[in-house]
Amino acid sequence: MAGAQFFVLNIWHKQEVVMLALYPLSVVVVVLVVACLVAALVLSLGGRPVVVDDHLGRLLRAQALVRRSRLLAVLLGLLAVVGLAATGRGRLIATAPVAGVVVGLLTLVLGQLSIGRMATGPAAGLEHRRVRDYVPRGQAVVSGILALALLAAVIIGLRLQGTDGRQLTYACTTPEGWAASGGSSPWFGSFYLAPALLVWLVGLTATAWGLRLVAGRPRDGSDADLVRADDALRRWSAGALVAGAGLASGALAGPALLTSWMRLAHAGDGMCASNPFGASGTVVGGLAAVVTVLTLWSLVRVLAPHRVSLVARPVTGVSA
Repeated sequence: MAGAQFFVLNIWHKQEVVMLALYPLSVVVVVLVVACLVAALVLSLGGRPVVVDDHLGRLLRAQALVRRSRLLAVLLGLLAVVGLAATGRGRLIATAPVAGVVVGLLTLVLGQLSIGRMATGPAAGLEHRRVRDYVPRGQAVVSGILALALLAAVIIGLRLQGTDGRQLTYACTTPEGWAASGGSSPWFGSFYLAPALLVWLVGLTATAWGLRLVAGRPRDGSDADLVRADDALRRWSAGALVAGAGLASGALAGPALLTSWMRLAHAGDGMCASNPFGASGTVVGGLAAVVTVLTLWSLVRVLAPHRVSLVARPVTGVSA
């Protein structure tokens, strides 16, 4: 009986230690999310309304659909993250952030499909619309940097992984001059990266598909007011998709680089005469900090309503 009681108390103590270790991290995550929401609200202030006539009501309905799809994308993405993380399985936990973003991207693409089916009139005859005409350049650069950072994280993870693909391995010399080897885990090697990268590729495919839908869906006409309002809506949709692609890259690169930084910075502690990786941990830590900032910025751009919104022209009475 005493042995069973000791076993239960030991398990309870381990759970308490884990909870105490996760508490500071959870506080940081909550603070960052709140900061992103505040920044998104600030960016949405001072928007420029685009006044449209009643005959462009389809665009107003399309704008409402885009807003609903963005909100639904955020909610479904959060549910996916919580659901995968709640399983307690290492691979699913590592994949949870990028999977949540990809679920959101797929939701945005479905919204674009619905908008395309709303077209009722003839398309503009000789108009040639390109994806790059609607993609915000600044966010495209940010998403490209995050994709390159993910590539760097993958190279680091695969280059330094052990045979099982889930731990860092190294060789060094002890203070007494003996040769030694060691390892530490978890490590973002092939074991954790393989499923996460597969989900990330699905997200990239969804982004490319969504951008094609944004640029290629037909218009209901070609008059100047319709083109101006419709282009504003397309830029809004394209910006959300590109920001989501960057967020997907950062959601995978960020945890991978942060884990690499912690493992590399403390490799060989208590065993090796010096860190076998030298200052590389500091370099990876700096890259992880940059990726974290750019990822949070992409999150802000996904959450922030577009500054240009379509507003119906008020109906004026006609006197006899």
